[in-house]
Amino acid sequence: SNPLNDSQWHHVFLERMGATVRLAVDNLHKSEGSSPGSSEMLNLETPDLYLGAEVRPWAGANDPRHGLAGCMDDPRVYDSQLPVTLTTSATATLVRLTQVAQHCHGSLQIPGACGAYPCRNGGTCEDRGTSFYCRCNSRFKGNYCQIDSNPCASSPCLNNGRCSNVGESFMCHCP
Repeated sequence: SNPLNDSQWHHVFLERMGATVRLAVDNLHKSEGSSPGSSEMLNLETPDLYLGAEVRPWAGANDPRHGLAGCMDDPRVYDSQLPVTLTTSATATLVRLTQVAQHCHGSLQIPGACGAYPCRNGGTCEDRGTSFYCRCNSRFKGNYCQIDSNPCASSPCLNNGRCSNVGESFMCHCP
């Protein structure tokens, strides 16, 4: 539950068995939890696997945020090595790296003003020394790209509800 930002290398182990997930950092800090419900299967709508970032469903790989700023070396799924360069392994193809070095050599650079990922909704952070500027995708605006000009675009209404944009928010009209 505590952020880890000490500019040191760490070994992260993540395992999912049925509905239970175990996480260990340096084999010292350990956490375990279970997903709710009766399902013990991990059902993915796409074959994509994202490591080290929060990915919003409607934006996919165009919106990695709050992720790892550092390096990733020797990632594995079922003990099969995943590629860390823009190549294909027997298991997977690496599509994109964002703020992640391909191998763990040397020291990490201080991430600067953009290191805290201040830009939301897929905005791109431009480091300007002690400050930053967020370049927003066309649908978003604001200093941090936090204002959605079309909140209905993410289909927030459930059960066949019809969505109406109301200013910077939305309203669901339910059947």
